[in-house]
Amino acid sequence: RYPLASEVTQRDTYVDDLMTGTNSPAEAEVLQSQLLKMFSSAHLELRKWSSNSPSLLQRLPSEYCETKLPLVFDSDNTVKTLGLQWNPATDMFSFSVNLPLRRPLHTKRTLLSDISKIFDPMGWLAPITIRTKILFQSLWALKISWDESLPANVVEEWNAYRSNLSSIELIKIPRFVCLPNPTCYEILGFCDASQKAYAAVVYLKTTNDEGDCKVQLFTSKTRVAPVNQESIPRLELCGATLLVSLIDSVRKSVLEPITNVYMWTDSTIVLDWLSSSSSRWKVFVANRVSKIQQSYPRHHWHHVISHENPADVASRGIDPSDLKEDSLWWNGPSWVMQPAFNFSQEIGSTSTVPTEERKVKIHSCHAVST
Repeated sequence: RYPLASEVTQRDTYVDDLMTGTNSPAEAEVLQSQLLKMFSSAHLELRKWSSNSPSLLQRLPSEYCETKLPLVFDSDNTVKTLGLQWNPATDMFSFSVNLPLRRPLHTKRTLLSDISKIFDPMGWLAPITIRTKILFQSLWALKISWDESLPANVVEEWNAYRSNLSSIELIKIPRFVCLPNPTCYEILGFCDASQKAYAAVVYLKTTNDEGDCKVQLFTSKTRVAPVNQESIPRLELCGATLLVSLIDSVRKSVLEPITNVYMWTDSTIVLDWLSSSSSRWKVFVANRVSKIQQSYPRHHWHHVISHENPADVASRGIDPSDLKEDSLWWNGPSWVMQPAFNFSQEIGSTSTVPTEERKVKIHSCHAVST
């Protein structure tokens, strides 16, 4: 009876919040009608409606609406859901940082409490949050208990970084990542690693019939490097594996057909590993190469120079005050706006690390029959 409502409820419900969207106001009105009828049949009411379409809200009693009419573009009428702030009038996401002004004592517990207040499920603030993850990981090496006072140098580093976190509130992120009426959807992925962390970043590129295109940050993920130090090539491979998992998640969330998937790394050694059978390498490399090749073989992978790799920003971190204007992070390198990519001039793979090659023993026997 309610095909649209049924599909959306199963796909887009998070705890007791339903967050979804449609491609047109007309489709949104049909979906709204089905949702109201379906939940009403179970004696349930949908309340706290928010939308960037005034016509959708006008169809509801005012007490059902979280967003108040009229929509005023200069107001700070934000709606909070799953830790994100969304302004329906501007159709922008934003963040708020509510940290205590001063703490009489800094401990591992209070530091974790402060870090947890920066909620960033999409990874848009990854270049900021990775710095906090790296700092927190360093405390384990110092073997500090949860309520023990932190060393003066750690407190000084954290306070300096903490003082800039308020600049996060100046960042506004468009909810709508596509061009109007796109005809082509492409996924662009980048990965990188430093000695302390590795990262994966995904952009969505949309193109219309006129050849206009738009590239915007979709999501990212970061991981701190293992405490047991690994080589940079191995960490770069971990970044590539993380990128594969992230792109798989993006493909499930983008309901439109994806035309192409492109992936970049600045590690020529990783490209070499991906060019050979996984059986050639030792277990650490072999397992990750096998996982990557199953989903995205070598022809998906390309080389990018380090200063044009947006994942480099996420693997090393950046000051909060610098992120807002970092176009490389929000939109990728300038050449991703080209209608088609030219891979003929890119650097190829480099001879691999000899220590990662699996040793193969060959035993032969000769049988003589008489």
